[in-house]
Amino acid sequence: MVRPGNTASREAGTVLPEIDPIDPAALDARAVAAFVSVSRAHWLRLVASGRAPQGVKLGARRVWSRAELRAWIDAGAPSLAKWREIRNAGGAK
Repeated sequence: MVRPGNTASREAGTVLPEIDPIDPAALDARAVAAFVSVSRAHWLRLVASGRAPQGVKLGARRVWSRAELRAWIDAGAPSLAKWREIRNAGGAK
């Protein structure tokens, strides 16, 4: 596949491989907000109020596991206390 806008490759007849976007394993607050279809401010309020997973600190940033977020949503987006019970009972990885 020739990439659009890459005229040098197109002119030379070189075909560049198509690159699949990488799904990151960890998401920052902005990406999580988009992932769960809320604003960043609302996501941070959910976290601060104990209604969403807390994520982990990675250096100066806080990130959330994509897999945990999927499991949390699949469980019905329970409160943090209920989510911890579900995870401790082995209901989610």
